[in-house]
Amino acid sequence: MKISNIETFPVALELMQPFKIANASFTHMYYVMTKVETDDGVTGYGESSPAWEVTGETQFSVMDCIHHLTEEDKLGFNLIGQEVSNLQNVKDIMEILCPNNHVNIFWGAPSAKAGLEEALLDIVGKTQGKSIYELFGGKQKPVPFAHVLGIAPVKETLGQAKELLENGIDKIKLKIGVEKIDGLENYQRDVDVILGIKNLIETLNPGAKMVADANQGFITAEKTIAFLKKVPDCLEYLEQPVIAGDRLGMKQIKEHCDVTLMADESLHSYYDAKILLELNAVDIFNIKLMKCGGMIEALKLADLAKQNNKRVVLGSMMENQVGAIPSLHTFFCDDIFDSTESGFFNYLKTNIGSGLSLDGKFIKVPSGPGIGLDVDERDFRKHLITTNRSKALKHILNLYQ
Repeated sequence: MKISNIETFPVALELMQPFKIANASFTHMYYVMTKVETDDGVTGYGESSPAWEVTGETQFSVMDCIHHLTEEDKLGFNLIGQEVSNLQNVKDIMEILCPNNHVNIFWGAPSAKAGLEEALLDIVGKTQGKSIYELFGGKQKPVPFAHVLGIAPVKETLGQAKELLENGIDKIKLKIGVEKIDGLENYQRDVDVILGIKNLIETLNPGAKMVADANQGFITAEKTIAFLKKVPDCLEYLEQPVIAGDRLGMKQIKEHCDVTLMADESLHSYYDAKILLELNAVDIFNIKLMKCGGMIEALKLADLAKQNNKRVVLGSMMENQVGAIPSLHTFFCDDIFDSTESGFFNYLKTNIGSGLSLDGKFIKVPSGPGIGLDVDERDFRKHLITTNRSKALKHILNLYQ
């Protein structure tokens, strides 16, 4: 069974309400849906979530990467005609795209590669009548997830946290890291929110955990250290306080603070992980399939973490249901994963694909073959981005008029 055709579709899905983090603010999420067809009539679907603020990708760069891989005169490689009958075939293709033993034919573009890999695994799963996690020897288990609160004024954030705690939610993740907001300066909004939620936890749900993600917003180790002194013994862990490339800054924080530190934007690849381990700069890996290039690479990172006694959380690039599924299947394949943050699809007004649902503290995952979701291709076209949402698209269309 060989790949016969590949199509990509740039889509936009609206959020129920705006979502703000330290380095970006969103009203819509932008994805690329990938459809891969085989000469045996089996079709696989995948999703890329290009986070330009993290990986430098856009919808059009994702699409161009995937279609580059069908143009042999550009890369000396062509996905069309590649065998995809079994898991080893997919591993062989992904070793070409995410190599460990040879030079890359297409550097970077991790979400493009992750979305493509998902579609290929979907084909193999459907062919063999197995879910993707079963192809890797995984087994279903309860999937806990953290409820994420975006950056909002203090009163609003505390109200959201109070509602969650009253409903029995025992893990809250805060987005923090904007220096001046809500009329407050020097990260005082973040201090007030963290101390306020600590009091709520002690009153409403003792034992609940609070974690925080700065998305690089504290910029430097010095600012991070000063901040942590204002919120002692409040956080289970602090995620990515400094600029992504400042791995020495992460090490400095570890040396001066009694804090459990997680790497996110600093950790894309296997080689990033090796540097962080050598520096003893982090305690927890945040592994995202859209950052590292897919499920196969994510499991390699998880194995490296296990060898070095590090914890792992499967993070989210705010995927729609189709994009959330491979991360959830990865969760089923190794006991090292603490939790997953793949519940963001619940923040969207409309999803492409159906089958996932949230049940209190857990995500319910279908067990059908491949990705296990019901996917209606008509939704790809229904949610295509328009020229008023992309100046690049408008420019491209104007060029050919």
